[in-house]
Amino acid sequence: MICLRAVCGLLVAGLALLASGCKDILQPSLPAATQEGKDTFGCLLDGKTWLPTRKHTLDDILEGHVAGNKLFGLKAEDNYTPANFYLSIADSTGIKPGTYPLRAGFEGSYDVVQGGSTAWYLSGAANQGRLTITKFEPFARTGPSGAIVKGAIVSGTFEFTASSSGSQTITVREGRFDVNAYQ
Repeated sequence: MICLRAVCGLLVAGLALLASGCKDILQPSLPAATQEGKDTFGCLLDGKTWLPTRKHTLDDILEGHVAGNKLFGLKAEDNYTPANFYLSIADSTGIKPGTYPLRAGFEGSYDVVQGGSTAWYLSGAANQGRLTITKFEPFARTGPSGAIVKGAIVSGTFEFTASSSGSQTITVREGRFDVNAYQ
């Protein structure tokens, strides 16, 4: 009888140890809001964390472009879904730190493949949003081939709503990016 109690006690203790080793599945978190050209991007899409992902190490998941200091465009890709975010700013006086409201220089969009077709969500006249540039720092660097590469470190935050042609709306909040954008 004592032996059975000891075995049962050890079994209960062993199960307790095994159960205490279980960990919650980590949920992805948004990247820190940095201003160093770390090539990061993230946002909350309808309340859920959205981060760019790649299937292969050679895939570019962030593509930032500048045209002088008048135009900035950014594409962030999720190769698994597949889905993409697009952000752009045009300012004829020159992009600089500050807030750009939707339709006053800033445009945002999102596309996702669903059931073999692409659903486009565009920021239009009925939508709200803004993009805040926290850093716009032009650079000229020597590339691996010895050629001069021009661009800018562009960092900021964004939020907007966008609608599909089927009148569905998405909400994008707490967006942030920190990229090297090239000419």
